[in-house]
Amino acid sequence: MCATALCLLLVPLVRGCDVCDGQAAKKLKSGQILDISDEGLTQLVAAHDAVFLLLFQPWDARSDRLASAFDRVAAVLHRTGGAPGCVLAQIDASTFPAVPAALHVAAASLPTIRVLRGDASFGYPLRSGDTAPEIEAAIRSELERAGRSVVSRLDSATLTNLLNSTKPGTRTRVIGHLRHPPHVRAFEQVAHAFDSVITFVLPAAAAPLPPTEKLTAAAVAAAAAEEDEEELVVLYREVSEEMEGEAPFLELRVAAPVGSGRVHGSSSTASTSTSTSTSTSTSTSTSSVGGARSSLGAHQLFEWVRWAALPTVFVLTPSSARAYLTDGASGVLFVPGLSTSVQTREYATRRMRRLAERLGAQANATERLWLLLADSHDRMHTRLRAQLGLGSEGGSGGGSGGGGNGGGGSFGSFGSFGNFGSFGSSSSSSSSSSGSSGSRRGASVHEYEFAIVVFAGARLSERFVMPTTEGFSFDAVHTFAAAFASGDLQRAARRLELLAKAMWAVAGLSTLAFVTAGCWRRLRPVRDTSDTSTGAAGPDHDAPRPPSAKNKAM
Repeated sequence: MCATALCLLLVPLVRGCDVCDGQAAKKLKSGQILDISDEGLTQLVAAHDAVFLLLFQPWDARSDRLASAFDRVAAVLHRTGGAPGCVLAQIDASTFPAVPAALHVAAASLPTIRVLRGDASFGYPLRSGDTAPEIEAAIRSELERAGRSVVSRLDSATLTNLLNSTKPGTRTRVIGHLRHPPHVRAFEQVAHAFDSVITFVLPAAAAPLPPTEKLTAAAVAAAAAEEDEEELVVLYREVSEEMEGEAPFLELRVAAPVGSGRVHGSSSTASTSTSTSTSTSTSTSTSSVGGARSSLGAHQLFEWVRWAALPTVFVLTPSSARAYLTDGASGVLFVPGLSTSVQTREYATRRMRRLAERLGAQANATERLWLLLADSHDRMHTRLRAQLGLGSEGGSGGGSGGGGNGGGGSFGSFGSFGNFGSFGSSSSSSSSSSGSSGSRRGASVHEYEFAIVVFAGARLSERFVMPTTEGFSFDAVHTFAAAFASGDLQRAARRLELLAKAMWAVAGLSTLAFVTAGCWRRLRPVRDTSDTSTGAAGPDHDAPRPPSAKNKAM
């Protein structure tokens, strides 16, 4: 009876699902945002061209501010004709944790607005600020391409001209040599995420295959062999000063899934000869575990494109931090005098690019890592160095190789991830201003420090500082970075974290047991062994009385 009453009291505190409860049509008609669950999200995504989803935490003040702006945007869209084929919804990430987990949204990234197009397991961030006008402008931009493809299909000649372009300002291009429907759909979704920033292209349709009954046995075997071939995604870097010295293109090879059909119109048989040399490319392959063929998912492709589109080695400045210190992992090399010595900067850049090549050739890499250069004497990096536990003004970093929570330090003032080429001017001016010094390497290599930082929602979520107790070396940096890329560093940090929690739990339980035992001894009743008659007469019954005033006078 009591349990039933308790459940009835708690039911109103839990947000319901407007889709599951049949309230969706009524709320949409009045211009309200839908409160949904994980099951309701699946139904919404299947029924609409785009779903704008706010993931929030009810106790977070930032969530309240973003939710209020989201409500105002929904009201404006309703007054101006709504969003045909699209819907605005919100979900409590603490009540339905499976949704942020499926969308790969870290707790540090909440609150956030994601755009879902036909897949409940992939949603890309809405490129906007936190105010209602900014959110409205971003949503209207997304609505303009709702229900249509943003992937260009080019013939062989046009595609070759696009890839061979050396004109400054040519932006990043991604070419997908894909045949299987799941891979093509993932390619389309990621193209929406980077629309107006990166060009996504599929080769034009090949000639349709003849009917099966007209194929010879050899032709059928050849077609079956083609289905099992690897597929390829190639990213050609933008043509700019920031990309000088970088590999001109990167490749992502994907094993074809078993039993998938062919998609005519996305054949990889088109000729795409380019002027770049394959010897300078970095090839990465998806891994197969236990003989199972890996496939290309939208989230995997999104993360790879975002990593490959930026320079792998770059100087950390306030402008470049907008791209690098928002989401993802970066290895930061702190070099004393980097901004004042040309030779120091060139030496560090050359060694870090060599490190990037070695990491790119690593077969078991599961994490992508940008490599950044920073001057440890620059006051601009004081806050980051403090969060990493490194000494100020180029002091030694000690030697904690473990990872931990970054303390919620926010780098949100740098802005959200936006245009890929927006950070070039700051770094170029920094290089040109310091390029005239031409001094020799003033700092010893042993003064260098290396740390890996992981950001989520412009907040430092994890940090790994390379120990320097045995001295600094670039071979040690490679070993440390390779351990992170393969996941060994993270697993070791998790084990240390679990061990620390277990030790704290044991200490807490021991303290609780000690305090409980002490309280029990104090509260335990004491048995009275005195005589009952004496107790009745009172404790002072036989005690001598003090002399009276008359006796004192005598």
